Amino acid sequence: MKLSVAILIFNYEKHIERTLKSIKDWADEIVMIDSYSSDNTADIASKYGTVYKEEWKGDGPQYKSVVAKCKGEWILLIDQDEVVTDKLKKEISDIVNNGSKYDVFKLRFLNNSFGKTLKFGNKFYRKSFFRNGFMDFEDRPLHAAFLSKGKLGNLKNCVINYNYENLEEYFKKFQIYTTEGAETRFKKGKRGSIIKILMNPIFRFIKRYIFQLGFLDGFYGFLDAVLSSFYTFTIYSKLRLLNIENEKIKKNE
Repeated sequence: MKLSVAILIFNYEKHIERTLKSIKDWADEIVMIDSYSSDNTADIASKYGTVYKEEWKGDGPQYKSVVAKCKGEWILLIDQDEVVTDKLKKEISDIVNNGSKYDVFKLRFLNNSFGKTLKFGNKFYRKSFFRNGFMDFEDRPLHAAFLSKGKLGNLKNCVINYNYENLEEYFKKFQIYTTEGAETRFKKGKRGSIIKILMNPIFRFIKRYIFQLGFLDGFYGFLDAVLSSFYTFTIYSKLRLLNIENEKIKKNE
């Protein structure tokens, strides 16, 4: 078996087929772990591949588990809200069929936010395509680091990440992710100083909107830069509150 696609799924019945249809006639196998969805996500996904059910253990442990179940020589690890483009499928197929001097590849991800695919400011890269056995994951509850072991290469084509349909959906995830971001920094001994609370959001906006050419995405690029700036402001504000609370505890000991 040459190519496995690994996906973590949970409560995504409305859109899970969008992801699975993009890979159903391409991958040799599709392996998924469902964290006991309360909707029909697992039933829909089972039409396209093998679904295992496991309690949620955090991003890192869950990624390790789904990758360990893959039998392919090569593994593509994507999220349930990501769609593999035709150009990327062709690029990956060439590597799978003809071999490569690289063991791990970085993929480019373009975010589709509020119905618009952002081609400039809000793009990111992740080591998501690799030979079986050449990837490990940091044990973190959210946004686990991808720890590659082999020679690293880059792919030219992209995955589309359908992350938010509307602002209501954005702010539901916003609360979870900003808390996780603050707690991760706190555990590493980071400080939420007033300067960071003031300046980091400004730098984040300028980077996204100006240096990464987010303004070329029009209103959606502006909205993304503003929300990203507020996201950064909230993380460092929550970190500052954690620092203050920790200092109070130490004084009372």
